[in-house]
Amino acid sequence: MNQFLHYTISDFLEEDSFIRWVRLEAEENDFDWESWLMEHPEKREIIDQAKSLILHLKFKEEPIKEGVEDSLWAKIDNNTKEEKKEEHQPRIFPLRTKWIAIAASLLLLIAVTGLLNTNSDRSFSTSFAEVKNISLPDGSVVSINSKSKLNFNKKNWENNRVVYLEGEAFFEVKRGSKFLVNTKNGNVEVLGTSFNVFSRDQQLNVICKTGKVRVFSDDIDQVLMPNQATEILEDQLQFIQEASEVDHRESWMNGLYVYTDEPLIHVIHELERQLDFEIVLPEAYQEVRFTGSFNSKNNKKSLSEVLWPLGLKYEIDGRKVIVSEE
Repeated sequence: MNQFLHYTISDFLEEDSFIRWVRLEAEENDFDWESWLMEHPEKREIIDQAKSLILHLKFKEEPIKEGVEDSLWAKIDNNTKEEKKEEHQPRIFPLRTKWIAIAASLLLLIAVTGLLNTNSDRSFSTSFAEVKNISLPDGSVVSINSKSKLNFNKKNWENNRVVYLEGEAFFEVKRGSKFLVNTKNGNVEVLGTSFNVFSRDQQLNVICKTGKVRVFSDDIDQVLMPNQATEILEDQLQFIQEASEVDHRESWMNGLYVYTDEPLIHVIHELERQLDFEIVLPEAYQEVRFTGSFNSKNNKKSLSEVLWPLGLKYEIDGRKVIVSEE
């Protein structure tokens, strides 16, 4: 919801569904905070601060002294409010529950000691034609493909191994506590294994190389064994493939992209990400299927590897590629 984009920490501390989500007590009809956060990663810092307050909150039964609550909220708003030049009216504070006031005092303590500025969130992204390898706090390794983003919080990582992915990445996970990859199209849960995750637009493709992974999204719940792959497209389970068909899927780490009966437009989008070109494809070829490969390390020759077998030619104009029939 758009209103949450303007929330301060104090607003999130008053949101019942947010509190239940943080405490893993979400109800069936509660707001989907995981999906919202994936769509608005810029709000992660303020979300993490609010979560930290809720998780560290200790409930107390002693009464709150008269006047303390409003004083705390006045100070907390001064520290956390977003600039809104058009708003000059003083805020009127409604009656709040005991634990909210305690959270406010905890927030003030954190702010005073400077701990609020300590950001344990880590974010990695790649640009066009870039692949990045990163190590997670437990020694797990992630290779991130071009035009992809990976976020995680290193705080309490040993017991809360959760990453947020937009794009494509290959994971080699060390054994330990549950490891969860969240994407906007579905989630992948493992204990210790190596696997590839592709999540773009409305498509999720997961390939298990070793170990065992669980892929789930809404009503879909699928366990993959070594050398099996599955695809979820627009919330629908499409297929499960066996070893011979998926061995090449993670070869992108070596620059090689191999396709079997893939929509040509998907291949074109990958070429755009790898070569940093805008490719204009004739409308008549939007639904064509492609079987073949290209090597991103061949730079512009990669275009010929895809287009020439289809009887297509191209012209390069700056950063734009115009494709036409021969």
